[in-house]
Amino acid sequence: MGKLTESLQETTQQLKNIKKGINQMQLLGDELTENSFMIAETALKVGYNYAQSEIDYTTTNLVESQAQLPSFNVLDRELLKEANNWTEKSLKARFKNCNAAYKHLKDAHGIKLSSRSWKQVVTAFNNGANKKTETGIEPEEQDLKQQVKFLEKRIITLENQLKEQGLLIQQLISQLK
Repeated sequence: MGKLTESLQETTQQLKNIKKGINQMQLLGDELTENSFMIAETALKVGYNYAQSEIDYTTTNLVESQAQLPSFNVLDRELLKEANNWTEKSLKARFKNCNAAYKHLKDAHGIKLSSRSWKQVVTAFNNGANKKTETGIEPEEQDLKQQVKFLEKRIITLENQLKEQGLLIQQLISQLK
């Protein structure tokens, strides 16, 4: 009777271990599901913020460009050809005054000058206004991207833990057989 009792106790202990492993897998699964929802929510926020910034940027630039252009068409073909090589004359025709050109540099391209002279504005337009100086990503979008990367790493870790628990349960089941 002693061996039977010991065998039953061992089997009971192994079943308890299996149950504990199953509970741990359920907890990991729940945590994985929660993290998946957080990633989906974060991805939706990133998409929404990106779309909103695109709309804001496009709307702002459209309004600014319409406000800056004179009602009659001063920008004829000759001025459009000069788009990559701005001159004081072409900038005056487009913006009327140095402050308007400087405001465009500052608002549209994030370029600030130490002094506002036509010479510096022309140089800035020719050197920097046509080049992309930033990544074009807002700080909130950067934070959301970092959160997504962190959560992706966390999911990989949890998936690995889940696989380990599955292997442990398989070992326990094979021992029971």
